[in-house]
Amino acid sequence: MTQKQNHQSAKGNCLSKVILRATTAAFLAIFLIFNAGEVSAQGAPVKLKVVSANYEYSLAPQGGNTYGAWNMFDGNPATVWAVSLNDRRIYTGDGDRGSNWIWGPYIEVPCKKLSHIVIRNGYGKSASAYINNSRATFISFEIEGSYDLGNFDATLRDTPDAQLVNVPYNAEWNNNISAIQISFDNRGVVRGAKWNDLCITEIEFWGWK
Repeated sequence: MTQKQNHQSAKGNCLSKVILRATTAAFLAIFLIFNAGEVSAQGAPVKLKVVSANYEYSLAPQGGNTYGAWNMFDGNPATVWAVSLNDRRIYTGDGDRGSNWIWGPYIEVPCKKLSHIVIRNGYGKSASAYINNSRATFISFEIEGSYDLGNFDATLRDTPDAQLVNVPYNAEWNNNISAIQISFDNRGVVRGAKWNDLCITEIEFWGWK
């Protein structure tokens, strides 16, 4: 890669970070407008600190890139979590979800309550990286907390732009949360033009500490 290309890449990454911050701020403003009565006593939600993100079957490093779960929380749109959909070890194979479901990363994010989640789907490094890799259209969140377990699902658009997922505010399980397990429905994945690797660029959890 030439010095000019390096400069252009760095410039593009900075622009992506600015866009992500601006989009997140807009989502937060919309959330506050529609939930003013519920959040007034607690104040505005904040971006929550992720303590750890673990996943055994992330794609192996290649070409100088890594694909571990922590990449979703590093604030860098050029890094990504990725898993090969050809790896049969990732499928649940039992339970109500059935064999088409993929267990994703297990994330420790302690908080009193969740308000919303911001997701950048696919591989956001470039337009070609996005198209060439697979993207999720259906994601599920299993919540661990004082209520034991709760879960909710969300549909994702096929776009690299940041997307807002509202968390059910008054759900019984949305209380004293310790960790979140994410999973995906393989039947709804948009396949990449070149690679069958499911990618998520960034996830932000917002709520109250």
